Amino acid sequence: MILDRKKTALILMDLGYEVNAGWKFKIRKDERTPSASINSNGKIKDFGTGWYGDIVDFLEKFCSYSKREAFLFVGNYENVNRTLHTSGWSYTKRQEPNKPELITQDEIESYKAQRKEHFSRYWQLLSLTLPTATSEQKKALAMEFEIGYCAKLDRLMMPIRQMNGDCYTLWKYNPIPKTVIDNNGNTKTLPKVLFSPNVSKPPFNIQKALNRANHGESIFIAEGEKDCLNALSKGFNAFSVGSASARLKDEYLQYFNDKNVVIIYDYDQSGQDGAIALSNTLKNAGAKVQIFDWNIVIKQFGFELSNGFDFTDLLVQNEKRKEKERKKVVEYGI
Repeated sequence: MILDRKKTALILMDLGYEVNAGWKFKIRKDERTPSASINSNGKIKDFGTGWYGDIVDFLEKFCSYSKREAFLFVGNYENVNRTLHTSGWSYTKRQEPNKPELITQDEIESYKAQRKEHFSRYWQLLSLTLPTATSEQKKALAMEFEIGYCAKLDRLMMPIRQMNGDCYTLWKYNPIPKTVIDNNGNTKTLPKVLFSPNVSKPPFNIQKALNRANHGESIFIAEGEKDCLNALSKGFNAFSVGSASARLKDEYLQYFNDKNVVIIYDYDQSGQDGAIALSNTLKNAGAKVQIFDWNIVIKQFGFELSNGFDFTDLLVQNEKRKEKERKKVVEYGI
């Protein structure tokens, strides 16, 4: 999906980016000058890394949207006719790099308090997010990863911590896409997952996964935080890079030498492309890597897999299969 230059700029500005009169903007907060531009065809070029793509690709790469979420979000702008008065724009002045704002433990504790105040809604969202987890598993994960709730946003809130424990962004999740009307009367569907804008997001749970791997456990890499939480609920030693297009930074690669890794990305083109790219990166770092083969699932269980089928969907379908088997045992005594 490619929008024209003005609508691409409109989406970026709605997301909090500052687009100047030359159609340039900063992708990263620590940039002194804009390093990205919007071409006349609406595509975006990042001169810092050489990346090039349309607005859907941008949401995947830099905003941690899934392909489906990006298409839904961008689709809301196809018929928007807001006027951009480009003649009134001015170039952004040179600024000193901005450090991301540290999220305090007090803020995290406030979301944990709200989960008690609005427990029924919190538990409903948590149960939809972890559909095959037991009550004990959900409680344990919520405690371990400090999963709270924000009544204003109606979302689960979970800190994504750096290796040193610092937190600069929150995983804000609602499994049911919400439709809202903005100040201009336009209807749009919010993505399931939101993060703080312009903040580099570290891999979720990577430190704990590496610690367990040091004791001989294999590492399972999930595409997103939801799939990672569901894998953890089933006892897998898992972490998430954040999206199919995300890449592991060099600072983490040193820890993967001789580690056994299984990549469990979604059943779609972006998932498989991302899995191959991550596999090559980890192999170069000395890891022993396997990519989860969805064709085996199709052959062994006969599941019909739709585009975007993910690890959580697999757990749900497997529970349904087990339930059918249990009913057969009761009905036929076999």
